[in-house]
Amino acid sequence: MPDESPSLDFFDSAFLRKLETMAVFSRRAFAGRLRGEQRSNKHGSSVEFADFRPYSQGDDFRRIDWNAYARFEDLFVKLFIEEEDLFVYLLVDRSASMAFGEPTTKFDLARRLTAAVAYIALSHLDRVTVQSLSCEGQAAPGPLAVSVEAPPAPPNGRPPENHLAFVRGKGSIFTVFDFLRRLRPEGSTDLGRSVREFLMNHHHKGVALLISDFLSPNGYEDALKQLGFAGFQPMVIQVLAREELEPDLSGDFRLIDSETGLPVDISTTRRMIDGYRDRVRRFTGDLEQFCKKHNIAHLMTTSDTAAEDLVLHTLRRAGIVK
Repeated sequence: MPDESPSLDFFDSAFLRKLETMAVFSRRAFAGRLRGEQRSNKHGSSVEFADFRPYSQGDDFRRIDWNAYARFEDLFVKLFIEEEDLFVYLLVDRSASMAFGEPTTKFDLARRLTAAVAYIALSHLDRVTVQSLSCEGQAAPGPLAVSVEAPPAPPNGRPPENHLAFVRGKGSIFTVFDFLRRLRPEGSTDLGRSVREFLMNHHHKGVALLISDFLSPNGYEDALKQLGFAGFQPMVIQVLAREELEPDLSGDFRLIDSETGLPVDISTTRRMIDGYRDRVRRFTGDLEQFCKKHNIAHLMTTSDTAAEDLVLHTLRRAGIVK
């Protein structure tokens, strides 16, 4: 049976209608299979005029503008805007560290953001793939996240598939909802390895939105560079729990790494907490600066932020939707 918790209800029809006025932002021209509602800047053969250029040997005579020839006594061909569908890849981190956060976990917010961006893309006839990222059972230390509880078991004891490939049309959003409901945060994530596996199986270039806490033991730089080098347009949403940014701890604790199970005994002091906060600020700031340097749309948010506000306002300012 699907999980019926309120955090998995996603969105009502009124909110979905608002999403239909938005579109996934694409800086590049990507080749698609079918004609959708996206406009790329690739010149093709549709009916929307774009520009002229001088005739070159081998050009189609049917595209010569004879009115321009009569005026300038030179041959020009007409260029048109080609209507193509956009491939949108939503890569959502479901490692165990994403199960952290109150009252909403990082993973639940990540799922809601994934669902919202998926519907925006589907309403424009884009092709949507949802890929979950997790290396189940692979021990890898995370720099920040802690947990004292094991993640819930998947329904019926069956592990979910890790991807939903190339759905299209608004009616497919219910398939996306069902897929996201079945996912559970578990294991660890090596973002570089996960992206390499993703690229091995997906060859159609497009927008790749990575939603994660980015607590990957081997860093995030390799993953984001690989997406860019492979011709994709990477985008980033970093989700952290409020408690990870502003811990309220006093006394002695045993912290359990949520992805390795390794314990760490600490006695908190003001100096320790201040040092931790400085490290977190450097961590989030370094990711922001990396994205800025590589022209990657970036947003950092906390799991207690309302998904509706993020989608309707913040994602547009971040350059993820328009």
